[in-house]
Amino acid sequence: MTKKRILIYILFTYFLTWGMDFVYVLAGGIYESKTMEFILAFSMLIPAISVVFTRIITKEGFKMTGNNSMMLGIHFQDKKWLWLLAALIVPFIWMDMGTALMFWVFPDKFDPSMIESYGLTNNTLFLLPFMVIGNGILVSFGGLGEEIGWRGYLYSKLEEEYGTVKAVIFGGIIWSVWHFPSILQGHNFGHGYWGEPWSGFFVFTVLCIAEGIMLYFFTKKTGSVWVAGFMHAISNSVGAAGVLSVMVSDMSPKNSDFISFVPMVVQILPLLLISIPVTIWMAKRNSDGKEEKEKTGNEIREMV
Repeated sequence: MTKKRILIYILFTYFLTWGMDFVYVLAGGIYESKTMEFILAFSMLIPAISVVFTRIITKEGFKMTGNNSMMLGIHFQDKKWLWLLAALIVPFIWMDMGTALMFWVFPDKFDPSMIESYGLTNNTLFLLPFMVIGNGILVSFGGLGEEIGWRGYLYSKLEEEYGTVKAVIFGGIIWSVWHFPSILQGHNFGHGYWGEPWSGFFVFTVLCIAEGIMLYFFTKKTGSVWVAGFMHAISNSVGAAGVLSVMVSDMSPKNSDFISFVPMVVQILPLLLISIPVTIWMAKRNSDGKEEKEKTGNEIREMV
């Protein structure tokens, strides 16, 4: 039944999202438009909508908290509030680490004068993280829409069926491929870059696997998709690539030279490296939990 639920969820999510994109493109729609902005925003709610359809079809119910639930509770006991606080800070750490590494490898990308284009000055730059966090919380509804579906439903089902490591890899790939139609239209990478669109697909897939691991980690630690929703919204906010991102001379690859694409690859390396030990830790905890359940089950059977 778990495999059936996974398949139904994926089919609903892809069909609804890609259907909107294809109809819009066939109707002559362009990427740079208010209509496309609406489609992209509404698409963030489709994973949650697909969870509702899947749970109705498979008669899974709509429990809000606990095992096999929607994971919509916010828990503060057992110091879980610390993980909520960390979720607001950690994205800036991996993003600024990535940008700092990019500056070190490609110093020509560093341009402090760019902060003025964000309406900031050297004296007000420290406000950027607070602005991003505030904006992220305000628009977290969209991020929550995705996280109810991806981390709250798909990842947990994949982990149940295939184990932690395969779950986060498969989940990241599925999450990435879902974005491919918008990438084809210029989302994230623009047009004219080296290896378009395959290089964009590959880099975005690596990013989705790594970021998906971090979002799922915080979901598991707090037992709530709200935390991942906050993190997702923060990462989607303007200037959310970290404080240093507002000093990047040019974020997107604008020509077909391979070297113009490399900075974006370099920038995600710290996140990728952080996600590896996090995956190992989650896999070990999941394995220990299963062993403990099996031990308890055996003891109960022996008592009976």
